[in-house]
Amino acid sequence: MKTIIKFKNQTVTYLKIDHRLEYEMMKKEIDTRVVEHLTVRVGKKNFDAWICEEGLLRNLKPEAIMMHNGEPYNHLAGTVLLSKTDKTGYACGLTDDEVKYVVENLRGANMTIELDNDEVVTGDFPLFEYGY
Repeated sequence: MKTIIKFKNQTVTYLKIDHRLEYEMMKKEIDTRVVEHLTVRVGKKNFDAWICEEGLLRNLKPEAIMMHNGEPYNHLAGTVLLSKTDKTGYACGLTDDEVKYVVENLRGANMTIELDNDEVVTGDFPLFEYGY
């Protein structure tokens, strides 16, 4: 069994999967019709972040902050799933050691974000660097 880390409503949960991370499962967990992929860096390792493609357009609540060169750049709107890619190029869960690495290396920050509809959201958000 492998693990997918899920960020939703400023809460972290761990989803167990037997096989690959299937696209239909992603859509259901993220609550979207179209899933977008980003490579994000935690510590010194890259991971896959899966998000709602229209999260910013739909004005979904922020779940994580994207950093570039150590500075806040943008936020990820809506549920975020964190996984890896296997050797054949398919999305898959994280091993126990990878989950431990993320937990030990993921930084967070208390931030206030103003959404497009002038709603203000304050919370503790995980910080992801753009992957390399």
